[in-house]
Amino acid sequence: PKIIATFKEEFPALDMSISGDSAWNIQRKIIAGDIDIGIISGAIPAGLDSHHLLRDEVVACVHRYHPLAVKRCAPVRDLLNIPLVLFKKGYYLRTVVDNLAAQEGIEPTIMAETNLSSLVKGLVKEELGLAFLLKMAACNDPDIITLSCDPPVLLDLSIAWKKDATLSPANRAFVNFLVKEVDEYYMLTQAASTFPLP
Repeated sequence: PKIIATFKEEFPALDMSISGDSAWNIQRKIIAGDIDIGIISGAIPAGLDSHHLLRDEVVACVHRYHPLAVKRCAPVRDLLNIPLVLFKKGYYLRTVVDNLAAQEGIEPTIMAETNLSSLVKGLVKEELGLAFLLKMAACNDPDIITLSCDPPVLLDLSIAWKKDATLSPANRAFVNFLVKEVDEYYMLTQAASTFPLP
């Protein structure tokens, strides 16, 4: 939201329409020409061009009084054996969790499924289960504790558009702006982790 707000400040004459959806639906809509550009996860399918934005860690999220809240890291197998709050099938993060469970031979207990990240976090805060989220989406909530997975789970995010399509000047401006903002964010977070602030 902050990046979009800053973009609107710099380009007030440009109109934007924003919608949230699963990575699969976003890919399908771009290929069909229903939307111009979108943020997607994982491998880039045929029919799309893209620019890699960043790689983020998938973390386990628990409420602050959960027994695991005192840990920094836990084995994936242990995390998958806790009741889960998951995104619905079709979301790339759900596919990641389903694949981890299959690799571990675990049939997880699913407490809730939703396509709303705010509901996922709300259910975690109400102590109804553990959720897997991108670190950037979970790290600023004081009621949610994040744990790294062992082994680490990483996810790539890219901005994508229809292959061989010429982006309009407005879309090209947004892509360039987003790439610049994400690059600056990434450099700042790397610097902060290398040189922690007092």
